[in-house]
Amino acid sequence: AIILAGHTNQVQLLGVSTVAGNQTVEKVTQNALDVLSACGLEYIDVVQGASKPIMRPPLHCPSIHGESGLDGPRGGRLLPLSTRKARAGKAINIMFEAIRKQWELVGGAEKIRLVCTGALSNAALLLMVYPEVVDMMEVVLMGGCMGLGNTGPVVEFNIQVDPEAAKAVFESGVPLTMVPLEVTHTVLATRDVLSSIRGSPAGTPSHSAAALPPTSSFRQTMVELLLFFADTYRTVFGFADPP
Repeated sequence: AIILAGHTNQVQLLGVSTVAGNQTVEKVTQNALDVLSACGLEYIDVVQGASKPIMRPPLHCPSIHGESGLDGPRGGRLLPLSTRKARAGKAINIMFEAIRKQWELVGGAEKIRLVCTGALSNAALLLMVYPEVVDMMEVVLMGGCMGLGNTGPVVEFNIQVDPEAAKAVFESGVPLTMVPLEVTHTVLATRDVLSSIRGSPAGTPSHSAAALPPTSSFRQTMVELLLFFADTYRTVFGFADPP
């Protein structure tokens, strides 16, 4: 999500806030800094957000992304450690100022989009402390499910981690788009997708492309991250290809 947002001309990425979820917020923050540095987005600010759910103890899930939060298929972190540091200050204060300034810059002509790919702790705290932000932004979240969950019969992990935060966001009145688990399972990293990420020449059969080395170290990293995810999804959920 960070890479796509940062390298899509139609999107202005205002910043990245982190939240505890699959791993501790400290690891998630380091991973965000590492990803931004690795893909040429060092100028994007990162702010460290909630270290735990609003009313519950932390719940982590290293089986999905490994002990580092961005493990490779052989275990251990893949990306070089960034020397950058997260911005000092409370995440929700920095988020509000960034949203307010951009809202004023566009004269209120369009809402600022807060994209949540993890637990909704930061979003809920932002809406509670700055209720006026409801008029300035919309929320797009990856979470929830319409049927079978991924960490329980009817529960999806991002919502399970902090259900009180989810309730607060859903009932806040902010315009909201939910992308549930079922939708994420329709966008799969197939052999052809991995071949494209590797940078294989057009027309190369996917079974042949798999044997070709990626054309850059960054492509290599992206492929290996997806391969770890593939092994996890194959083992845990029985998917032939990972989302």
